[in-house]
Amino acid sequence: MTGLNAVSALYFSVTHAAITISEYRVPPPRNSLPTYRIYICCRDPSDLPTLFPLLDAYASCNFSDIETLHFDVDLFTDQRLNVDVFRFLARLHSVKSLLYSNEGTIPSLHSLARDSLDADETSGVVPASLFPHLHTIKVDSARSNLSSYITSPKEVPLELVQLQQVLSKFVIWRRVLQHPIQVVDITDLGAAAIVGIFDGIEGLQVIIRTEP
Repeated sequence: MTGLNAVSALYFSVTHAAITISEYRVPPPRNSLPTYRIYICCRDPSDLPTLFPLLDAYASCNFSDIETLHFDVDLFTDQRLNVDVFRFLARLHSVKSLLYSNEGTIPSLHSLARDSLDADETSGVVPASLFPHLHTIKVDSARSNLSSYITSPKEVPLELVQLQQVLSKFVIWRRVLQHPIQVVDITDLGAAAIVGIFDGIEGLQVIIRTEP
């Protein structure tokens, strides 16, 4: 939808047995209500792949006004996203800001994008890129249990160290693809933010919370 009533923000979540999509006219405050929401689930996590083709129902939708995407993935170790999810994400070509809350999101997104590039190169198709205009990634603890890991500034939990290491590798990979990330916002990690993990990434701005 475009024009005065256009939505500019989308929430897309894939969990062990469900898909959630919500639309917002503006990037939402944490308690705002969506203008549209759909929740699709299956009884058994092994049936999750049967839900993915339903995303093709959005093939004719115009997502050109979506500039903010909150994307979350929470899967079991034997579950993966597939090409149906890639096609849906590829339609969000105007996304500039990516928010995520679950530590499994970036690894899943990275694997999905790499698999697609490998498949395209093998078939001779020109590789499609996800989010060509993406410039900002923000870790958002509001929708997850990340905040439960944030304890004392003296000791950073391993989960949050790994989350930032994975994010750093993803930022480097995007730079190799010539679609560099310009801003990483880890203010929600509070004292658990480790700026040093991102050292050496040229031109990257890392935003953290400054303690008074």
